[in-house]
Amino acid sequence: MNESLDNAHYDEAEQAQLVAYLDGELDVEESRQVEQRLADDERYRRQLKELDEAWGLLEDLPRADVDDMFTRTTVAMVAVAAEQDARQAQVSRQRRSWFGWACAAAVVIIAGSIGFAAARFRLDRPNREVVADLPVIENVDIYRYVDSVEWLETLDKPELFGDEEDLDDAL
Repeated sequence: MNESLDNAHYDEAEQAQLVAYLDGELDVEESRQVEQRLADDERYRRQLKELDEAWGLLEDLPRADVDDMFTRTTVAMVAVAAEQDARQAQVSRQRRSWFGWACAAAVVIIAGSIGFAAARFRLDRPNREVVADLPVIENVDIYRYVDSVEWLETLDKPELFGDEEDLDDAL
């Protein structure tokens, strides 16, 4: 029980170095450093021994025999998965493309609407002035007989004829 607690505290870098040592993957200098540490450190030796025993147990396990059918089905499954991934990637590209076109269309529509509103406002200004002056234009024949503008302004005073509310009440 105590030994398994010690194993939990092994450093992953130490284990990786020892595995590389057991597999013969270290260069001469690194191998010399590991061997020096093995000579000096009991815990490091114990860790090497446990890893070596684990590798030995793995080698004692029976190997599974794989036939051609297993290989074909595995390759077929990988091919199906790759095809599904390719389809998903294509759908994703199409969605991004559609979204890009939709955003571009929205920008064009908004810009066009703003341009239309600005042009209409700018071009309608003379028409709005004419519409504001329409009562005068409609009665221009009558106004020709008026002697002065001051007399017309006196007629515009509400106390002369009463408020518009009084006129509405009278009607």
